[in-house]
Amino acid sequence: MPSSKDRPAYRERDNYSGDEQLWQPDVGNTLPLLAMAWVLSGDQQHLDAARQWSLASCGYQTWGLGRIDGLDLAAGHQLFGLALVYDWCYADLGDEARRTIRDTLVKRTSAMPTTPPSSLPTFRCFEDMGIVPASSDWSGDESLLVFKCGPFLGH
Repeated sequence: MPSSKDRPAYRERDNYSGDEQLWQPDVGNTLPLLAMAWVLSGDQQHLDAARQWSLASCGYQTWGLGRIDGLDLAAGHQLFGLALVYDWCYADLGDEARRTIRDTLVKRTSAMPTTPPSSLPTFRCFEDMGIVPASSDWSGDESLLVFKCGPFLGH
C-alpha cells in the first residue's frame, strides 16, 4: 500500500506518454485504494496517505498537456479519485484538505467544455477504435445501435 511519503511529484514530461501524461492515471487510481483502506481499517496512515496524495494531485499544474489538459485520461482518473476521497473521507480530511479538494474539483470540472446532446450528430464513425454508434435522436427515449469491429483496443 502506498504511503504519504510515496506521493508522486508532478513531472511535465516523461519518456513515454507525451501530452497524455500517462503517469497521472496511476495517481488517480491510487486515491480510491487509499480512501478505502482508511474506511475499512481506520488506520491513520491510510488517511494521511489519502490526504497527501490528494493534495499532490490538486497541486499538479496540468492534467494532460496542450489541447487535452483537463480533457483526457489524466483528468478523468484524477477527478474520479479525488471525488471518492472527498466523499469517503470528508469528515476526517481536515478543513484545508477538504477545501483544497473541493475547490480543485469545482475549478477543473467547471472549466470543461459542455455540449448539449441535441447538438451532437446521431451517427458517427470512430475509425481509430472501430466503433460506429447510431442514435435515432437525443430525446431521452431514443434507440441506439452500436457496431464494434476491429482490434479490441483500437488501431
